[in-house]
Amino acid sequence: MTKITKPQHFLKQNATYLMGGFWFFFGTLCYFLKTEMPYEAYMIIGLGGLAIGYFTRNSREEYIKWNGYQIKSKDLINGEVVYKWTEVDRLIFSEGHLTIKSGEANGIMLELKEYRREDVEKLRADLSNFTLIQPGTS
Repeated sequence: MTKITKPQHFLKQNATYLMGGFWFFFGTLCYFLKTEMPYEAYMIIGLGGLAIGYFTRNSREEYIKWNGYQIKSKDLINGEVVYKWTEVDRLIFSEGHLTIKSGEANGIMLELKEYRREDVEKLRADLSNFTLIQPGTS
């Protein structure tokens, strides 16, 4: 399958690692400073945050994949959505968006603004025989 991936900025990609590291560091600091604060809880929360970040590291990826049989999209809001080409009524490229129309009240609108321009052009070229391109697009 051909795939284009949305690049992620540093904070979106590493937020759980940073929060887990902060809580673990805070618990360690409380332990060495001999404070009355429950350092064990902070350290456990920190380790839990680091573990969640590690086990969910691939779930934050956003992409669009396609081949001759289907088109898949995955974003943080909708999760992974798969449409077979036989189910797709039309694809609409508009200013910064791709709309996949499937059936009367089914489909999805994908924002293309954060994808690389070369990737969007590749998507548009590969899917040109399935699309209805709106006037005034970039």
